[in-house]
Amino acid sequence: MQYIVTYFGHMLGLNIETDMRRDLYKQLQKQPFGFYDNQKTGKLMSRMTTDLFEIGEVAHHGPEDIFISVMSLFGAFFIMLTINVKLAVATFVLVPILTVLIVFFNKKMTKVNSQIFKTLGTFNAGVENAISGVRVVQAFANEEHERERFAGLNGAYRQAKLMFYRVMGLSFSFNYFLMRLITLFALLFGAYFTIQDQMTYGQFVSFILLTNVFIRPIEKINAVIESYPKGIAGFKRFLEIMDTKPDIVDKKDAKEAPVFRGDIRYQNVSFHYKTSRNVLTNIDLSIQAGETVAFVGPSGAGKTTICNLLPRFYEPTNGTITIDNHDIKDLTLASLREQIGVVQQDVFFVFRFCAREYCLRKIKCYG
Repeated sequence: MQYIVTYFGHMLGLNIETDMRRDLYKQLQKQPFGFYDNQKTGKLMSRMTTDLFEIGEVAHHGPEDIFISVMSLFGAFFIMLTINVKLAVATFVLVPILTVLIVFFNKKMTKVNSQIFKTLGTFNAGVENAISGVRVVQAFANEEHERERFAGLNGAYRQAKLMFYRVMGLSFSFNYFLMRLITLFALLFGAYFTIQDQMTYGQFVSFILLTNVFIRPIEKINAVIESYPKGIAGFKRFLEIMDTKPDIVDKKDAKEAPVFRGDIRYQNVSFHYKTSRNVLTNIDLSIQAGETVAFVGPSGAGKTTICNLLPRFYEPTNGTITIDNHDIKDLTLASLREQIGVVQQDVFFVFRFCAREYCLRKIKCYG
C-alpha cells in the first residue's frame, strides 16, 4: 500500500502537471505578437516549470494528507469521548482556535508565495538575458555591471524567500504552542478527574496516549500548510495565462483562404502599439502579384510592422488589408499564414527530415 501511495500518488500529480503544461503551452501559442511584447521569456518559463511543479505536489499530497488527518483526528476524538466526555470536550476546545490560525497564516503564505513566484520569474528572465547576451557583455567589458545587476535580482529573490520563512516560522510556532497546550490540558484536567474518582488510572493513561494520536494529524496538516500556499499561488498564476484571451482570433464566419494569386493592398492603414503613438498613419499601398517590393528606412520607421500586419501578427488600428480582394480579417488565421512565407529578423530554423527523398530540408518558418 505504501508503494501504491508513493508511486501512483506521484504519478497522479505528474499527470496533472503534464496536462496543465500542455494546456498552458497551447494557450501561449494562441497569443499574438502583442502579448509577447510585454512578456519576458524567463517569466513564462517559470510559469511552465516551477509553478506547475508545486501544483502537482499539492494535487498528490494535499487530498491524501488531509483525508488521513481528518479521519485520524475525528477517530481519536470519538474514542476519547467514550472514555470521558468532559475531558474530551476540554481537550478539543483549542482545536477551533488552531483552525483559525491555520487559515490566517495560510492566506498570508499564499500571498507571499505569489510574490516569490513573481520574483523568481524576474530572476529567470534576468539570468536568461545575461547568459544569452554574454558575448556582447564580454565584448564591451561590461561584466562588473552585469554582476551588480545579477546581485540585485539574487537579493530580491532571497528577500522574498526570507519573508515566506518568517511567516512560516510564526505559523509553526503558534501551532506548536497550541498543540502542546492540548497535551497540557489533557494532563491537568485528566489528573483532576482522576483525583475526583471520575476516571480510573487506566482511563487516564489511555486518554493521554490518545491525545498524542489526536495531535499527530494536526502536525501533518501543518506540513501540508507549507506546500499548499505554493500550489495555490502557482495555480492562480496558471489561471492568469489561461484567462488571457488572444486579441487576434478567427471571426465566427471566417472562411478558408483560397489559393492566392498575390495582389496585396493596404487601404488607409494606421497602427500603433498599446503604449505608443502611431507607427503607421494612413498607409495606402498596392503590390501586384509577382512584384518585388523593398521597404527602406531608419530603425523604427515601421518597415517590420507593415510586414507583420499582413499575416495578422498585429491588427491594424484603422483601415483594411486585402489579398486578391479578400479582407484578411474574413479568412482563418491558419489558412492565411499557410500561404505567407516569412523570414524574421530573429534567427529560428526548423529542420525536417524527409524520409521519402532522403534529404534534410531547411524550412523557413515563423520566428
